[in-house]
Amino acid sequence: MLVSVLAEVALNYIELRTLQQRHLVAVANRDAQQCTLELVQAKLAAGAGTALDVDRAQSGLEQSRAQIHLLNQNMGRLQNHLAVLVGAPPGALADVLGAAAPTPEPPVHLAVGVPAEMLRRRPDIRRAERRLAAETARIGVAEAELYPKFALNGSIGLEALSLSLSDTDQRTFGIGPALQWKLFDGGRTRQRIAIQKAVQEEAMIHYEATLLRALEAVEDALIAFTEERLRSAALERAAATVAMACYEAGASSFLEVLEARRTALSAHDQARSSQGELALHLVRLYKALGGGWTPVPPVPATPSPETA
Repeated sequence: MLVSVLAEVALNYIELRTLQQRHLVAVANRDAQQCTLELVQAKLAAGAGTALDVDRAQSGLEQSRAQIHLLNQNMGRLQNHLAVLVGAPPGALADVLGAAAPTPEPPVHLAVGVPAEMLRRRPDIRRAERRLAAETARIGVAEAELYPKFALNGSIGLEALSLSLSDTDQRTFGIGPALQWKLFDGGRTRQRIAIQKAVQEEAMIHYEATLLRALEAVEDALIAFTEERLRSAALERAAATVAMACYEAGASSFLEVLEARRTALSAHDQARSSQGELALHLVRLYKALGGGWTPVPPVPATPSPETA
């Protein structure tokens, strides 16, 4: 439960910071769309543009405004949900989380450990393992009913014909063995053994299924994290390429520059979204592993013989 709550808080926090970064890009995109609209309106007034260009610019501006409203809605929802997760009323964290902050960046190298460590950390696997052990032990308890049970019974007391019980000769005791053996139970004992073996087999299947699902979750999280890191790097390169094209378009018309800037902002929005997804995949990987692992510390560089 603790790992699940911590993961839920981390996921919502990362998503909130990602939306805040995307909100900054959306505001810049809205301003660029506003400039584009004013430019095409001026061109139309001068007789150099068309009404279609104005309608297209107006549509782009309204779409940017709609995206900002959607981002505001989702950011407010995440702030309220984070407040509830930490035991505060909705809206209590608005002052703490209201200002935009960077999205947490995952470490460069990770140490996910060996599968045996995951088996010890994940509570669902430990629960299934202990259930299997308990059901296996109950088979031995049921099989013990097939064999006789011996007991040694005894009693100590006093007996007298008068009220005086101080004489040691008045003490009595008895001791003797006792035997209990279910010979004629109509095969009920063997039926209980068969039932318990079936229950133990079901517990074994449940344990194996739990283990396979845990391994699947870890592998899926590792693949998602690795591929998202490559995707994020590609989007960063794409954003940088568009930004350079924006700079080189300075000699072109102002409308082309605005259009290139809008394209660059769209690329930056995708890059910010991918960075957030990368951090989210890291939290999901942490949850799948059950916690208990730390980033790999950087290896110090070995000095070369020339510099030594």
